[in-house]
Amino acid sequence: MAGKVKFRVFVWLQASLVILYLLGSIFLVALTHASLRQQALSEAESVAGVILERNLAIHAYLNQRLKPSVFPLAEGEDASYFDPTWMSSTYALRQIEQSIAQQVAHSYFYKECAIDARSPENEADDFERAFIEELNRSPELRTRSAIRTLDGERFLAVLHRGETMAKGCLRCHSTPQRAPAAMVGIYGPQRSFHRQAGEVVSAVSIRIPLDETFRRADLIAIRLSTVLFVTLIVILALHSLFTHRLIVLPLKRLRQQAMLISYDPEHLGETIPMPRGKELGEVTRGFNIMSESLRRQHDHLQELVDARTRELGEVNRHQHEDIRRREKAEKTLAGLLQQNEKILATARDGIFGLASDGRVTFTNPAAEAMTGWSRAELLGRNHHQLIHHSDASGAPYPISACPVHACLREGAVFHLVEETFWHRDGTPFPVEISCAPISDGETIQGAVITFRDITERKRHEDRVRQMAFYDHLTGLPNRTLLYERLAQATSMTRRDGSCLALLYLDLDNFKAINDRLGHAAGDQLLRVLSTRLRDTLRQADTVARVGGDEFVCFGFVPGKEEAECLARKILQQLQLPVDLDGTLVQTTASIGIAVFPDDGESLEELLKKADEAMYAAKERGRNTSVFHQG
Repeated sequence: MAGKVKFRVFVWLQASLVILYLLGSIFLVALTHASLRQQALSEAESVAGVILERNLAIHAYLNQRLKPSVFPLAEGEDASYFDPTWMSSTYALRQIEQSIAQQVAHSYFYKECAIDARSPENEADDFERAFIEELNRSPELRTRSAIRTLDGERFLAVLHRGETMAKGCLRCHSTPQRAPAAMVGIYGPQRSFHRQAGEVVSAVSIRIPLDETFRRADLIAIRLSTVLFVTLIVILALHSLFTHRLIVLPLKRLRQQAMLISYDPEHLGETIPMPRGKELGEVTRGFNIMSESLRRQHDHLQELVDARTRELGEVNRHQHEDIRRREKAEKTLAGLLQQNEKILATARDGIFGLASDGRVTFTNPAAEAMTGWSRAELLGRNHHQLIHHSDASGAPYPISACPVHACLREGAVFHLVEETFWHRDGTPFPVEISCAPISDGETIQGAVITFRDITERKRHEDRVRQMAFYDHLTGLPNRTLLYERLAQATSMTRRDGSCLALLYLDLDNFKAINDRLGHAAGDQLLRVLSTRLRDTLRQADTVARVGGDEFVCFGFVPGKEEAECLARKILQQLQLPVDLDGTLVQTTASIGIAVFPDDGESLEELLKKADEAMYAAKERGRNTSVFHQG
């Protein structure tokens, strides 16, 4: 029995020390290993920074010093001239990097990456593409670094904001037609075109290999672990010897005397003989004092238990009463919750509940039906990212401009007559929104959004506008819309002193065609000629149908010669034959031209003068245009 006690105490002490030492050693090795790896990363970042600063300086020299000095020398060259050696800083830097790689051995990788890059060597991979796209969404973003594993090797990848498209660069990056022919011949007409001014088009990508540095860190950690393990063996041997002599044997004698008290509570208060040795003697004295104290505490505790048992009986009775009251309140609350659920379920408007960070906390069936998202898909997700991420044109809608999140930030109630939500299938639909904050004192806890689909209302409004301002047969603006646009044009002319030409057009012999082929053919002819008029005019000009076969066109022109040229183009287009269900019909027109403000200051006077000029054109034999003679 004594041997077992000795062995157990010894094993317990040894195991405790081994565990503590191992934990400390593991922590030390892990800390050293992590520090070495962090130092490797810091050195790699420093190398990447030096490479980046060097190449950015080269870029700056090429773009700010070399190009401005050489461009004047090439001004007399043909517009198709292109030499990438000095006209493309990206090309020049790529050649410099290749020259450096041939002369100086290095292991880093440098690339100026772009989406739809002109050279395939500069095409961005998925990681680089995502960074460039985020640069265009976040102007404040400059750089990003990460550890990447490529072909089984680890690299420190550093990305930095690259070039922003300037207006002067659009000559080579807008369309293939505007770019130098020599450049298109080298790179082709497909890649790196249709850029926009202000667009971030590239990023600098640097990769520094890490595997060799990490392997050195691993080797140092293994060596340190070996040293600590050997040290552990030596310490354990010394510790075992001293522990057995100084602690195990004295404790064995103390344990035998203490067992009587520990197994039987009736022995509480009894003492054991004092052993030899100062330290163990103090332990034994403390044990005897504890035994006497425990006896007193045991008796006092028994008295407290009896008194506490009586108190608990009374408390238990009160708790049963509280439980009955709570169950009644919970039933009442459940009824109210069920009633609220019915109200939400039967509401025709969509309803969202939002937390303070924009996550959906509750929703009703109407909201699910209108958005296409189920309740399970909506709960816990950001409302703006799901259904309010873009405007009606499909352009990204920044969350900083979102009125719903303004309500969450500022606590203001708002109502918007028209906004755009996005269905789960990716289609937009117009909505009317109301948003009210939920606050707890001065703290905004969330918000409640109610919305309704106003697609049918907008369609009705569009139909009403179409009927009010457009001709039902040709789709051209009617007289009402003509007067409105003409009033705006004359106001603009008064402000900037430009010239406005108004053409009053009447088809020649249209009645004869209508009587001979029927009204259906006449309507078809009017639709075809209306389309020709619309295609002949400039996009900023207006053509309107003001009568059966009468049209009015107007637009800004430098002078009368341009107005007359426009009239000739219209006459040429109207003379082209029209196939009316197998019958070729050819018609002409008479055009009267009035110029604002020379021929009239008011709309009525201008239209009257143009009408008079049109009748003068008919008297001259038709198929011609005549200016009003004041």
